[in-house]
Amino acid sequence: MGCEEVHLEDHLVLPLPMSPADHEALQAAIGVAADDYESVTWGNRCPDEHVAAFCAMRSQMSSDVPLGDVDYHPVEYDEHRLRTSEERISHSYQPVVAAARRRSDGVFGGYSVVYLPHDEDFAIQDDTLVMPAHRGHRLGLLLKLGTLDVLQREHPARAPLHTWTSPDNHAMHRTNLAFGYRP
Repeated sequence: MGCEEVHLEDHLVLPLPMSPADHEALQAAIGVAADDYESVTWGNRCPDEHVAAFCAMRSQMSSDVPLGDVDYHPVEYDEHRLRTSEERISHSYQPVVAAARRRSDGVFGGYSVVYLPHDEDFAIQDDTLVMPAHRGHRLGLLLKLGTLDVLQREHPARAPLHTWTSPDNHAMHRTNLAFGYRP
């Protein structure tokens, strides 16, 4: 048909549950980020007081996501787009969102989302974004650990956890490997 590859992602899988020793090692690796940032979590609907910050982060993700040569145009998130997306997603998935909020000023530095498909026994690690001004502080680890903690505490039967990462996204590959994801 004349199609050609324009983007490739690696499919990675994390067996669950995570051992307490592995969890402790990740918590220790987070380091100062755990002191400087707190993890704020929610499910199906972003709390109203976080909508503006979450929309800004979703818009940033739309611009930052590595897509190779895919013909894609970033979108700007506003409350209407966010709420419409939440409603649409709720028909097939239960989301778990973790956002990193800086303790000193309440500014959000990133988010991560895991989707739990209805009537399935696995979970899908989707977006993880650290805002440009907050990069280099191990927030990717903090965010993914935030969603993993909710997943293991509230949905312990969900295993494994799947994710897809562009080979060019070296920071996220390092984070995923630190968690124990494997191809």
